[in-house]
Amino acid sequence: MKKIIPDEKCNMVILIWPSIYKEKPYWNKILTIFCKIIIILLEDKNHVLLVVGDADNGVEKEIENFYKKEACNITKNKESLLLLNKHLHLVKYNCNDIWVRDFGPQIAEFQRKNSFFFYEYSFNGYGNKYPHNRDKNFTRFFVREFKKKFMINIPLRSERPFGDLFIEGGNIQSNDQGAIIFNKRCVQKNNDEDWEAIKPVFENAITKDYIQKYLFLDLEPLNGDDTNGHLDNFVRLYDNSMLLYMSSNDINHPDFYLLKELKEQLRILKTKTSIIKELIAIEHTSEDILKNEQGNILPFSYLNFIVTNKTMIYPSIGKQKLNLKESFESIFHDKTVSYVNVEGLLNEFGGLHCCTLNLMY
Repeated sequence: MKKIIPDEKCNMVILIWPSIYKEKPYWNKILTIFCKIIIILLEDKNHVLLVVGDADNGVEKEIENFYKKEACNITKNKESLLLLNKHLHLVKYNCNDIWVRDFGPQIAEFQRKNSFFFYEYSFNGYGNKYPHNRDKNFTRFFVREFKKKFMINIPLRSERPFGDLFIEGGNIQSNDQGAIIFNKRCVQKNNDEDWEAIKPVFENAITKDYIQKYLFLDLEPLNGDDTNGHLDNFVRLYDNSMLLYMSSNDINHPDFYLLKELKEQLRILKTKTSIIKELIAIEHTSEDILKNEQGNILPFSYLNFIVTNKTMIYPSIGKQKLNLKESFESIFHDKTVSYVNVEGLLNEFGGLHCCTLNLMY
């Protein structure tokens, strides 16, 4: 059976160096976010694969300088700098953007042959909202580079489980049993198709043993979400059957009614499947709302976190940074829990999970 490897089983994270935002007024905030992510991951001995553009020179030195300046605020020991050479890996490719979760490949395991392969997805910039000519070709380049750099003696290939259907990694949650969950409405909008035209693609994926089962929600996007409703802001499937979901009892939260609808859909879904055994509400309030300089609401969710086999990094804004630390430490009790302020990323309408992609090495 083929199965996508869940994030919490992975020991490597891909990021794309965010130099395309150097001219933005919040560039320093984005740079800080990326450096913090990298150092936190390295400290826990995760591997970090950093994609840099042709013009990105001196990136390792920039990370090293940041570490020397800020280590006392974000690390617990002095190992991270030493791990830069051992666990930080660079590859060159000029991407259109940094949201590698959505256009990059998901790594899967084929147990019968004891080999790995990648799921390759089609990408159209969230319904042709953004340039994506280089991003849509990233997977084929990356699979070749990954095999050359890390898995030269291990069978490795890529397959297209959903054919030409536009579906992004940020809209898919998976467990260790071959089940996936996604937001149906997002898939429909990004493909400009109704469900009856899309459904056969998922049925075919089951027939061909790409997935064992699929579940879906049907939701409009959060305020400020330009992906048409990616699932990783709404829910995160963890440890096979635990599902964390975005919740709010604050009527002043702009997504209050949408999140009530999410809760009801999850209640119904839980009665229809044995996959979801535990629902855990992650509470949001109107204090968790951030707006840009134009007054537009930005799509903040605590669910847009990074998790690996060793590390969990959850997002924060301002004074809310520690509100959920105790809850997350309880849920992710076997991992090091850290937080990163994501205000810079939110100005580009994305979060921690969006700008990272998990792999096995």
